[in-house]
Amino acid sequence: MEKLLLYNNRLKGCPARIASFVNLSVLDLSNNLVGALPEGLAHMSNLTQLFLRNNLIGDGDLPKSLSSLRKLRDLNLSGNRLTSFPPQILEVYTATAVQDTLAPQLMRDEKGFSLSPSLLGRQLAKPVHGSEPH
Repeated sequence: MEKLLLYNNRLKGCPARIASFVNLSVLDLSNNLVGALPEGLAHMSNLTQLFLRNNLIGDGDLPKSLSSLRKLRDLNLSGNRLTSFPPQILEVYTATAVQDTLAPQLMRDEKGFSLSPSLLGRQLAKPVHGSEPH
């Protein structure tokens, strides 16, 4: 299985067993009630698209292991409870990608970077052809 589309199901969490789907390239958990994500997400090394839009994800709910998903190109975290930019995301992308794609959307304050209202809904790189977020 390469795609797992679980959007609009009122799921209250993401089971740790999901990490056993190592061949997934697309995981869509949008429009659910998901909070924290399991650390095992790092084992999904083929993941290129991760859609987590409109959930209950807050600061600290993204696993640190998210930075090991080197193939990840599309990430949608809009509509969650994030109040600061997740540092794991910056670790995934090269300095060039961050500068060209993310930097114009970041706002700097005395604590570092924070989110502009539209940042987490943007695609961070070119989308995989033939697929769109839900």
